[in-house]
Amino acid sequence: MGDRKARKSAANELSIQEQKWVKRAIREGIDEGIAEYKKQHKSKVREQDKKLKKALANADKREQAFLEKSDALNQGASQHSHSASRRHLLPWFLLALSWCGFAAYVFL
Repeated sequence: MGDRKARKSAANELSIQEQKWVKRAIREGIDEGIAEYKKQHKSKVREQDKKLKKALANADKREQAFLEKSDALNQGASQHSHSASRRHLLPWFLLALSWCGFAAYVFL
C-alpha cells in the first residue's frame, strides 16, 4: 500500500510537460514496436509465399512428368490393344473359313 502512495506522489511531482513527454515517448515506442512487428510479419509472409510458389512449381513439374509418362504408357497400350484386337480376329476368321469350307464340301 505504501508503494502505491509513493507512485502516486511521484506522478504528481512530474510536471504536465514531463507527463506529456513520457506519454509521447511511450506512444512512439509502441508505434515503433508495431512497425517492427509489421515488418517482421511482412517478411514472414513473403518467405511463406516464396516457399508456396516453389512447392507449386515442383508439383507442376511432377504432374507434367506424370502426364508425359502416362501418355507414353497409353500410346503403348493403344498400340498393344490394336495388335491384340487383330490377334483376336484371327481365330474368328479361321472359324468362319472352316465353316464355309465345310458348307462347300457338304453342299457341292
